Amino acid sequence: MSPRTTRSAVRVGVTAVVLTVAVLSADALTARTTDAAAAESVACTADVRSIGSVQGSGETSRLRGDVVTVAGTVVGDLRDGGFDGLVVQDGGDSDRATSDGVFVSAPDAARLRLGDQVVVRGKVSEDEGLTQLTATTVTDCGPGELPAATALPLPASESAREAREGMLVEPPGSLRVTDVHELGRYGQVMLAAGGPLTAPTEAAEPGRAARAVAERNAARSLVLDDGRATDPDTVAAEAPAYLTAKDPVRVGDTAVLGQPVVLLHTSGDWLLEPADGTAEGTTFTATNPRPAAPPAVGGDLRIADFNVRNYFVDFPSEFGDDVRGATTTAELARQQAKIVSAITALDADVLTLHEIGNSAVLTPETPYRALETLLAAVDAADRDHRWAHVRAHDPSDVITNAIVYRTGVVAPVGRPRLPADLTAFDNGRVPIAQTFRAQGELLTVIANHLKSKSGACGARRDDPGPGGAGSCNGDREAQARALVAFAEDVASDAGDPDVLLTGDFNAFRYEDPVDTVTAAGYTDLGPLLAPGQHSFVFDGGSGSLDRVFASPSMTEKVTGMAVWDVNAAESDAYRFDGWARLYAADPYRSSDHDPTVVGVLTGPPATASIADLLRLLVLAAGR
Repeated sequence: MSPRTTRSAVRVGVTAVVLTVAVLSADALTARTTDAAAAESVACTADVRSIGSVQGSGETSRLRGDVVTVAGTVVGDLRDGGFDGLVVQDGGDSDRATSDGVFVSAPDAARLRLGDQVVVRGKVSEDEGLTQLTATTVTDCGPGELPAATALPLPASESAREAREGMLVEPPGSLRVTDVHELGRYGQVMLAAGGPLTAPTEAAEPGRAARAVAERNAARSLVLDDGRATDPDTVAAEAPAYLTAKDPVRVGDTAVLGQPVVLLHTSGDWLLEPADGTAEGTTFTATNPRPAAPPAVGGDLRIADFNVRNYFVDFPSEFGDDVRGATTTAELARQQAKIVSAITALDADVLTLHEIGNSAVLTPETPYRALETLLAAVDAADRDHRWAHVRAHDPSDVITNAIVYRTGVVAPVGRPRLPADLTAFDNGRVPIAQTFRAQGELLTVIANHLKSKSGACGARRDDPGPGGAGSCNGDREAQARALVAFAEDVASDAGDPDVLLTGDFNAFRYEDPVDTVTAAGYTDLGPLLAPGQHSFVFDGGSGSLDRVFASPSMTEKVTGMAVWDVNAAESDAYRFDGWARLYAADPYRSSDHDPTVVGVLTGPPATASIADLLRLLVLAAGR
């Protein structure tokens, strides 16, 4: 079982047992026990096995179920905070394929310090991938020194890590943060050597190439833990490790490990645990600091896209699981303040939104209540402009796409459009199209939100496993085909070929839905204008699920595109329902997706266009 779902109970494979623990002073040969009914204690001169012979060279110990006696140095004290154990390392057995350290489950052991010498008798077991001893006796044989840490090079194979399980290790000096998803909940930060990881199908074609990326990602990454097995969000007096209101830990930051660490393994994760069981001393250098404002994109018209992550104005208490945003009025106020802060800073003239509550389904008598509530707050904050929304929504889903705009900058032309045939979108959100006039120019914006990668859609439609495009890839590809056909109809009816497709496509760069759209002649603007900028982090890998595609004629008018990195790099601890002491009514972690912004020049170009740049790139590739 994964520690991300069972940390309170398991985390490093600690098994709850009733023990008797013995203590031996430095000058004693026979241990005094803490229980009169204790089993026979173990002397410091007892015959012992090497820890390497207990660990063995494989993933599991061949001595499982046996009672063994080992001796070594306490290199990790994780008894506080829920781990209930020690990490003990001996002097080695000259076999580089076996680890010289082991986790010892000893919740009732007498107080020990790092460096103390101990003799341990216990039963060998495997729990969630961790070899451990469940101690019946721990004998204190006096103080000593910590051994030198063993180098842990990265990338590292599974066998190289197994050979260091339970040992004091020294990882590379420059580890970058690549995921903070579990930081607010478990106190865990995923780190990687060589920079943050890229999602496999953002870097390579699904299949063998992406699978190779996934394997390289795994080899150069591991998890830094805070030394606690209790969830911080269940302990009122605690806050998540490393975080302050003004100094977040962000993807791209650099870890500075301020104390010795031991390497443990559980549920498929390799964990660096602080030797003293606390997060004190470890800091992070802000090599990817919070951006104060969206990047400049040029042009005289700004078009942005923003997934607002379940903005509802109704609550689960009334609508049950159909509503999955804020649960109280106070939470809604905090969520709305963060979203409004982000929207006003984007300074967009047209904005496509996703995952906004569909009031037409929840409260049909007020079909745009959620959207209008949000726009009223935006109007109050953006006093120089008035906002309106396109009157269209998803016919049946509880969340919908939406298009909003500044009335003094653009004007809608004609009615909004939905596809005539909705068959392809029965498990996605229906696209919404609107044509606008801006300074005499016509352009059409289509808001999209394709089927997510969650759930299962069927054997021929799913592409699971490392290097795959995820569940429901076939459905997203079908939705992409329906989208380009719909866009062609809308452009034809508008009498103008300028089209932007924006939104959450739930597809990374090399996946089939993206290929389908670009094969229809659209330019994927991100790789061209914002290379290396990503809108989402999943399973440690950064990539862009949120994409902007431009038709050929529209591409000539695009002056720039950027991802505003305010959400994906940050922990949920800063969310509206995160830690109260970390909350601020600012854009940071207003969603889990980063917004994107595009610059468009509605007048004649004064410099080379994006189309000119594309032609130059094609020529360069040909050479």
